[in-house]
Amino acid sequence: MGRLLPLAALVALLLLAVVPAADAASDRAAARSFGAAAEVVAKRARAALPASLVSTQQASLDCHLAGVRRARANGVPPTAIIRASLEGLAIARSIIFLTAVPHVEEYVERLDRVRTTDRALRAGRTAWKAQLKSMRVYLKLPFPTDICARVDAWVARGGTGAMFPDLDFTAANRELNASEAEVARELRIERAADRMRALGQSRNRARSFTVRQALAQQIEVERSIVEPYSLPG
Repeated sequence: MGRLLPLAALVALLLLAVVPAADAASDRAAARSFGAAAEVVAKRARAALPASLVSTQQASLDCHLAGVRRARANGVPPTAIIRASLEGLAIARSIIFLTAVPHVEEYVERLDRVRTTDRALRAGRTAWKAQLKSMRVYLKLPFPTDICARVDAWVARGGTGAMFPDLDFTAANRELNASEAEVARELRIERAADRMRALGQSRNRARSFTVRQALAQQIEVERSIVEPYSLPG
């Protein structure tokens, strides 16, 4: 028995040395799987927004923007201008996210299949689930086919009343006003990307995991549509 105790202690020490090594290998494997999934969704999301999808709706969005500018020039109260601008943004997002959501859904499903105990990677995955939930909110808004007529009538009323009384913007406005939650969500995703880089993934692959890179095309289209609302006149 005297010889068994040192042997048992040696085995225990060996096991303690093996566990961290196994964990590290598992984390690196998880990072590779996350990176592979990220590259796929980034590539598909870029191709998911054909110019025709937005261009067919662009005239209506241009009408909305022109109406908001006319209302501002006519002295419509800022609260009405802000409300109209947020509604325009929500409607724009309903178009922009339409083809991206299926790819993000597949992305989240692939991330869910990856087993990992790494806190940063798990937090990033959870944040992507929240991102998908936010995107789905806008898909519940049907795109109005008569925006030009509605905005003209709204301007003629001096900006009073709802421009789209048949649409419920409650959930969309809640998402648009949750800027702090959006920033926190993207920060968790950015930290997961940094962790992937530390676990041996290339810079480009790690960046593919971020919202800015995975949805770069959608973000660029949104910026081109929405930014003019903040311009004077």
